[in-house]
Amino acid sequence: MSTLDLVGSGFTQQSFPDDGNPGADQGQLDVGLLSDETIDLGSGVQLPLLKNAEGVGLIDLGELGGLSSYSLADTEIHARASSGAITDGGAIAVSPNAGVGNDPAYIDLTALFDQAGVEGLTDQILDAARIELGALASEAESTNDVVTSDYVIAGAELELSSPLVGTLGTTLGEVFQTAVDPVSGLVSTGGALDSLLNQIETAANAIPLVNVNSAQVTIDGLDTVGQTVVDELIATPIANDSGSISIDLGTGDVHVDLAKLIEESGQDLNNFDPNTPLIGEDVANAIANGITESLSGITTKATSIIESVLNDLNVKVELNITAGVFPLTATGGVLIEGTLAQFAGTEAPAPTAETELDLLGIIDIGDLLNPITAAVADGITTTTGPLVQGVLDNVGNGLGEVVDPAVSIIAGQLEPVLRGVLDRVVTITINEQPTAEPLLTDGDLGADSFTVRALSVTVLPDVAAGGLANLSLASSTVQSAAEEAVVAPVDILTPTEGEEVPVGPVDVTGTGEPGSEVTVSIPGQADQVTTVDAEDGTWTVTFPDLPIDDYTATATDENGSNDAVNFSVVGANTDVNTADNTEVNTDANT
Repeated sequence: MSTLDLVGSGFTQQSFPDDGNPGADQGQLDVGLLSDETIDLGSGVQLPLLKNAEGVGLIDLGELGGLSSYSLADTEIHARASSGAITDGGAIAVSPNAGVGNDPAYIDLTALFDQAGVEGLTDQILDAARIELGALASEAESTNDVVTSDYVIAGAELELSSPLVGTLGTTLGEVFQTAVDPVSGLVSTGGALDSLLNQIETAANAIPLVNVNSAQVTIDGLDTVGQTVVDELIATPIANDSGSISIDLGTGDVHVDLAKLIEESGQDLNNFDPNTPLIGEDVANAIANGITESLSGITTKATSIIESVLNDLNVKVELNITAGVFPLTATGGVLIEGTLAQFAGTEAPAPTAETELDLLGIIDIGDLLNPITAAVADGITTTTGPLVQGVLDNVGNGLGEVVDPAVSIIAGQLEPVLRGVLDRVVTITINEQPTAEPLLTDGDLGADSFTVRALSVTVLPDVAAGGLANLSLASSTVQSAAEEAVVAPVDILTPTEGEEVPVGPVDVTGTGEPGSEVTVSIPGQADQVTTVDAEDGTWTVTFPDLPIDDYTATATDENGSNDAVNFSVVGANTDVNTADNTEVNTDANT
């Protein structure tokens, strides 16, 4: 397995002491140094690490081409490192969850499709997949061998292209057109609008001096309803309830906002535990379920569209009549026009009649049109309207029965392939820390160092142990010594050096490291052991009844510190006292 650090070409390192560079060390990513890096995919296939002029390669850096690194080791016990999108002072300059931006870096999963071995994967089901990344950075700081770290990723998104999903529009167009067949029955013999036509014709023939020569009813645009619905359906992407997943049915493009999807599960892309996969089992399930949920929403959206399209279809009732008595006659047309919703009685106003016929004063135009309009209104109110609406309702209610199977077929083919791609092509780890579970290895500077990476990518994890290659983005490593703790030495305060103390119990006192055990020894005497007071750091031991002599007391604590003092035990000054007492007593007695 090869290991590549994408900020390695902007690598900085500083150690203490470093007389040659006492300040912080900074470096910019040198893309040119990475242009020749390749990943060995086996069988003689070399994949460029970065996209080349022909568009071949695994990664397009986008705005991440401006990444930099920072390192500072200003004392023996302090070191700081940062990498990625950072300020001149090494601070992270990334807003969490701000999105991937207009020029995101991306990992082209498509470049690895042939080697991934995903069952069922074809260009028809999935011909492109990539993970887009926003700005990112990491930082680590070690003070007195205590490490703190952080990472920030602005956004992460999954972009897919599925020609199979893109064919759904064509498939559904045929499904929709078949679904509206019952509407054409409205104008067929015996249909609701055909029956209305007969009522209108009868009403017109009943008008004096009027004879209906021909009559017809038509619904304009009925033969293109399927395509009309598809055009509206693909005009805007469909999405799951939260909007984290959207699908363009016109192109077959699928967009997944991974950061938002993760947030929906109660997590935060920028608060992952060490070594957490970006697309773990839960997220993979959420992606697959979200795509299925989005596709399932087609039925609801299509039903709404098809109802609107059908309601807006234009219905024409056309009569050709002759008015008058030969030789004073006039022949022309009467048109009754309105939407299907108006003929169903669910939309106002009701259809009205008009004519271009020049009646030459033979009859009043109102006498001609009013009975026809009345017949239309009566039919809509009594029989025609409810029948038309019943047909429209049946079309809407039954749409799921014909749409759902078509959607299920596509979702059923896409889901297992997508899961395989997410599982087998790359593994992306967020907040990677080699020293944490389950990796438990050294940091990048060896034993006792600490490393944090905003993100790492393992290429084809199942093809070889540990994957074919491991790529890291925004890696920061620190190492510092622990400041040696200051331990208070044992010190004897009393007796002082050379002090004479009277016969009797002798207290030896002193100071030392709070909580430590102190042993005081005097040759020929039993050792006295005590514990240094935790609050004031003092200690006291007592040697009972030391006889008159010269002594050396030695105090030793558990840390190996020791102190010694020489002192003497002397008797009372009895000669002086006796003389004084005798003189006083004699005087008094005399």
